[in-house]
Amino acid sequence: MQVTIPGGIFYDTDAARYGVPAFRFGNGLTESYGTCVFIQAQDITVNVPDDFDPRPVEIQALEAREKALAAEFENARTAIRKRISELQAITFEAA
Repeated sequence: MQVTIPGGIFYDTDAARYGVPAFRFGNGLTESYGTCVFIQAQDITVNVPDDFDPRPVEIQALEAREKALAAEFENARTAIRKRISELQAITFEAA
């Protein structure tokens, strides 16, 4: 199967600052944006294998995101529990 992706070729004026390639392809874009200067419209056509299946890669990415969210949640919950413990340890004496 052939797939054609419309877009354009751009020059990024900030590329050297970030150590990335100065020329890039912008999917569906045909005008300058941000630090990227439009050079010309350019479609890219690629041959996609008939047996191409994106599901395993997407599942792997979703599992990694789930793991990151679980760690983020656990860190937040630990911080909350620590603060609750600190507040419970403070004694209050009425004047």
